[in-house]
Amino acid sequence: MRSIPEPGEQTYYSSRRQDDVDALAWPVFSQRALDLLRSAGEVLHPEPGELLWDTGDTYDLYLVLAGGVLLLDRRDDRVVFVIEEGDFVGELGMLMGQRAFLPGVAMEETAVLRVRVEELRRLVEISGELSDVLLSAFDARRRMLARMGEGGLVLAGDDDRDLHRLQEFAERNQLPYRMVLRSDASAWSELAKTTALPEAGTVVVTGGRRVMAAPTTRDLATALGIDLWCLSGDSRCDLLVVGAGPAGLAAAVYGASEGLDVVVVEDVAIGGQAGSSSRIENYLGFPRGVSGAELARAAMLQAVKFGTRLVSPRSVTALSQVSGASASGSTTSTTSWLAP
Repeated sequence: MRSIPEPGEQTYYSSRRQDDVDALAWPVFSQRALDLLRSAGEVLHPEPGELLWDTGDTYDLYLVLAGGVLLLDRRDDRVVFVIEEGDFVGELGMLMGQRAFLPGVAMEETAVLRVRVEELRRLVEISGELSDVLLSAFDARRRMLARMGEGGLVLAGDDDRDLHRLQEFAERNQLPYRMVLRSDASAWSELAKTTALPEAGTVVVTGGRRVMAAPTTRDLATALGIDLWCLSGDSRCDLLVVGAGPAGLAAAVYGASEGLDVVVVEDVAIGGQAGSSSRIENYLGFPRGVSGAELARAAMLQAVKFGTRLVSPRSVTALSQVSGASASGSTTSTTSWLAP
């Protein structure tokens, strides 16, 4: 039997719901939803201590039928979450093709129902009930991780412009993170126990224990696997949308809901310029106003629901007409798209 990390005082248990966000994050499936998941999944009986997925891996939905699954912080193998019987492992990034923030390890006498993400996307498209429950849970879990500062990402350094740049990037892209200031001797010393920290400057520690000194936002996005998900060097789509502001996301939702394969490319963060607004008063459907971050979050969820592929932060550098397609788009990377 492999060694199984022990939960600590700060470990969060999925059965201990404390507020409305927790209730949304850990829903109870109806029998109809369970039957749908069972029809598309496979039951696994992992060995105690078996690694189900690691930090940086793409991963699937795991419904715990017996035992439990531990979610760890790789920097010190601390148990962050215990996912208990009846609850499931999954998060918004799963549907977006992003890599796992935290690795998962099986506890003793564990049985799980594994639903591969491709099948999960299909179920979300055909079942309104399952779609509502899962998207609400995924959204609540991302907010919960952000509130707790868990997710493996640490932004560390001095309280200066460079650190604020990375903090803004993480928040606008809804990435959970923990910030450690060099002026906080206790917190800095604790981080230094598991990480080689520079004497000056900004440093980022990813969930996979990678240490990056003053990275650009694009380098950080690449390290976290959030910028070019599910895309190869030459990808095809039915509709290419440049810009993920409200208009771009609306176009993506309308196109994807009609069955089109949609790719959205955004240079800064999902939500565009509107995502940085503290309050928007003139957007249709929100008579009392809405924050830019909330509008961006809701629009992103709706786009992901219909299978839109989001690429950020990347810039479209060229659009041209080519043989066999109506348009071709290229980004600052080597990726290009062909749209008929």
